[in-house]
Amino acid sequence: MDLRLAFDDDDLNTTREKTRDDINLPYNVKTCSPQWFESVVESYQKNFVDTEAEVDLEQIPQIFKYSGDFHYHKQNYEIAAQRYKRSLELLPENNVLMRIDVKESLCRCYLYCGQTSESLQLARDMVSEMSNQDETHQRQALLLLSTVCEKMERWAECVECLEKLCTRHPYFAQCWDGLGDAYMKLYSHPSVDNGILVKEEAFNGGGHFNSEIHIVRPLTCYIRA
Repeated sequence: MDLRLAFDDDDLNTTREKTRDDINLPYNVKTCSPQWFESVVESYQKNFVDTEAEVDLEQIPQIFKYSGDFHYHKQNYEIAAQRYKRSLELLPENNVLMRIDVKESLCRCYLYCGQTSESLQLARDMVSEMSNQDETHQRQALLLLSTVCEKMERWAECVECLEKLCTRHPYFAQCWDGLGDAYMKLYSHPSVDNGILVKEEAFNGGGHFNSEIHIVRPLTCYIRA
C-alpha cells in the first residue's frame, strides 16, 4: 500500500527568496548593561521592579542566583549567602535541580564564612534529600558532606561518606585517595568525635588491640586509587 509519503522534486527545489522588504528590516541587537542583575535585585529588595528592565517576575529567583554566583566568584561569601537564601525562599518546590544547585552553593558559602554548623547541617540534609534522587545527585551530596567534614576535621563522618562513595563508585580514584587520607587523619589525630570509632576498630573480637588496621586500610585505599 502506497502511503504517498515520498518527497516530490518540487519540495526539495523550492527555496524562500528574500524580498526587498526583508532586506530593509532593521536588526536590533538586545543588549544588557554589565551586572544588570544587581540593579534588579536591588529594586526587588525595595519592593519595586523597574518595568523598563523587562524582567519576568518568575525569573526573580534565577536573578538572585546570578547575583549570588557573581559575589561567590568575587569571594564575597556573606553577600552571596544572602542572595542564595533569598533565591531558595522564592524558588518553587518543584524546581528540584535549581534548588540543589543553590543549596550546594549556600553550603559552601557558610563554610567559607566560618558558619560550620550551618554548613554541616545543610550538607547532611542534602544527603538525606538526595536518597530519592539518581546516583549523580547522591554522589554530589556525599562529596559535599565529605568536604565539609574534612574542613571541620570530623574524620569519622568523613570516612563514612567516602566509604559509601567508594562502594557505589569503586572506579573513582579520587574517592579512594581521599578515603586513604581520611583514614590516616582519623587514626593519627583522634578527637572526641572520632575517638569512639577509633577504639571500636582498634580492637578485634577477642578484645586485643589490632595495630595493623591503622596501616592496612590507608594503604589499601592508596593501592585502589
